[in-house]
Amino acid sequence: MAIGKRMAEMIVAQRIKDRSLGKNWITRFLDWYPNLATKLSTRLDHQRALANDPVVFKDYFNKV
Repeated sequence: MAIGKRMAEMIVAQRIKDRSLGKNWITRFLDWYPNLATKLSTRLDHQRALANDPVVFKDYFNKV
């Protein structure tokens, strides 16, 4: 969410001088764009976490 806030602050700063985002900016933004939604992340499965190994990736792409 911090990245989204920084991006929104940059857009506001470019368009309106001396203005910042309010406390409830994300709520108002989502009200304006109801097709957008927030999604909470889920835990990474242990087996998938073990497979996230740079050596495995490098070996795979060397074979391809």
